[in-house]
Amino acid sequence: MTTIVSVRRNNHVVIGGDGQATIGNTIMKNNVKKVRRLYNDTVIAGFAGGTADAFTLFELFEKKLQIHQGHFLKSAVELAKDWRTDRMLKRLEALLAVADQNTSLVITGHGDVMQPESDVIAIGSGGAYAQSAARALLENTNLCALEIVKKALKISGDICIYKLDGYIIGQNDAKRAVAIALRNRWRRMRLEDSLRYEVTPKNILMIGPTGVGKTEIARRLAKLAKAPFIKVEATKFTEVGYVGKEVDSIIRDLTDAAVKMIRLQSIEQNRCRAEELAEERVLDVLIPPAKNNWGKVDINIEPSKTRQNFRKKLKAKELDDKEIEINLAATPIGVEIMAPPGMEEMTSQLQSMFKHLAGQKQKTRKIKIKEAIKLLIEEESAKLINIEEIKEKAIEAVEQNGIVFIDEIDKICKRGEISGPDVSREGVQRDLLPLVEGCTVSTKHGMVKTDHILFIASGAFQVANPSDLIPELQGRLPIRVELSALTIEDFEKILTEPNASLTRQYSALMATEGVTVFFTKEGIKKIAEAACQVNDATENIGARRLHTILERLMEEISYNASDWNGKKISIDARYVIVPSVYCPFLEKKEDTNAIKLDPIFCIPPNNAPAVPATYLYGAIAPVVASGNNIPAPKKNKLAGNKIVQILIIPIHPGIHISIPDSKQHIEACHMSVLKDFLLYPM
Repeated sequence: MTTIVSVRRNNHVVIGGDGQATIGNTIMKNNVKKVRRLYNDTVIAGFAGGTADAFTLFELFEKKLQIHQGHFLKSAVELAKDWRTDRMLKRLEALLAVADQNTSLVITGHGDVMQPESDVIAIGSGGAYAQSAARALLENTNLCALEIVKKALKISGDICIYKLDGYIIGQNDAKRAVAIALRNRWRRMRLEDSLRYEVTPKNILMIGPTGVGKTEIARRLAKLAKAPFIKVEATKFTEVGYVGKEVDSIIRDLTDAAVKMIRLQSIEQNRCRAEELAEERVLDVLIPPAKNNWGKVDINIEPSKTRQNFRKKLKAKELDDKEIEINLAATPIGVEIMAPPGMEEMTSQLQSMFKHLAGQKQKTRKIKIKEAIKLLIEEESAKLINIEEIKEKAIEAVEQNGIVFIDEIDKICKRGEISGPDVSREGVQRDLLPLVEGCTVSTKHGMVKTDHILFIASGAFQVANPSDLIPELQGRLPIRVELSALTIEDFEKILTEPNASLTRQYSALMATEGVTVFFTKEGIKKIAEAACQVNDATENIGARRLHTILERLMEEISYNASDWNGKKISIDARYVIVPSVYCPFLEKKEDTNAIKLDPIFCIPPNNAPAVPATYLYGAIAPVVASGNNIPAPKKNKLAGNKIVQILIIPIHPGIHISIPDSKQHIEACHMSVLKDFLLYPM
């Protein structure tokens, strides 16, 4: 696909293409011409979609113009009719933007002919961005139509290029490497057949600690490119001939994922037709069709007015709660077959055989129309798709666009001198060689060639080194990218910039209970500092640390959300506990006075930060407390033979605590039962 923009201004209309070809939402720049003049240069048209499909539609549209003597709107409607109903044409995947001197239209394969309300049309992967830019330029500038199209396409290209920035923070080297690999795939598809086969993908080895985005980069890449994708753990496999999974199962699982993906796409394409058929089946139950003298349905009889009235009510959802009896396909009885490792293919074939032995049976069910429509749409969609065609498309998608992500590859490196066969380390590496280099794997859907599948391997390599991989495998992973550990600034960006950041997720979750939660800049900074400090003090688990901290931070709010409907809660710096005073996260070390108790919160004696009152069980520090029943400070002995002074002050609900050094006040609330004391050695 590409991006096509049409702008109409001052009796001039312009259709332009950005010269970019895209995979999914990722634009691959190149000089591609996807705009044509038709019918003696009186009509201009642009397309987004497959090139061969679009040129077929161009030719058909020009024929319609000739048949109807240049009548623009009628020709567009007739093309849409043929496109929707013709058995061959409805397989074409493209969108057409067409315009003459007076009218601009968008023609789709679902039979839609749409005339925009404004003077702007934008289709393709960057269409949303281009349309917004063109509308803004049209309303706020005096530029001509041609200049608006040029600037809108440039803005669209700048926004769309490599959408990974919207999901992964930092790691520009890794994102650049995978983006180039994806772009090279598009370039390869534009080469001559003789040269295309010789160009193989440049596989990638990502090196970096856990939690820095290695897996997410590959997963987002596949999602943006709408490519078959599978993630596997290298440690799950053993050498061929030994108990365990064989590496060939990677390609089988990838093919299964591709079949599922293509099937869902096909169902979505046929959804409109499936909805119509489902609607007719429900109407047949409500208003049986007229029959002729031989008891058969007469297709030549016009539908009755009653049927048309029921159709309107059905579309208006007025009949959703009405119950009907309808025949639905019965769920086939599943057969569970146990097979030894390495014989999964035989298991799936036997299951498929037993599944179809009994044939397709019908079962009469009494259900509401709303539920019946859903089930009938699924049933009719399954009838409309061609499973053999789906398998062919899936195999082609795997061979040309498949992405395999092999995680934990550092765990299969050889460590030291080992006597005997190393079936789960070097043996697996040797088995991976033919897959990565290119071979043919037998699957239940057909033979799959792996020559042009992109392999991305990753590992932390904290114990082993990349050079510990066998030389042959190193050579087949030519591009090495090192991912850096995350900094405080990276954590702040992770919490705010991604499209589905953790702060947005928690705010959205609490909003379902009527609680408004918003994070201040200072609060986010404190959370980032906490994550970084805890990672430095304990194991560095990267961005995953944010899940732990935020879950603990939001625990009280989540628990009481149902009782706090309508309240607004601000997560600011005072609400966040810095990890240096958050003992449950810290390991006991010899060079520190902190003593790990579980659960425990500690407040340092000097310059103590504010602590969320909802988490306080007790406070330790030189404090001035006001309230009733405050026990006197006590002295105690801790940490082996080391004598330390400890102030123990239990906090009860409603007690106000003032820390003289910081002049900050904390109110302890929502504490029904005193459970623990907090201790801090002085």
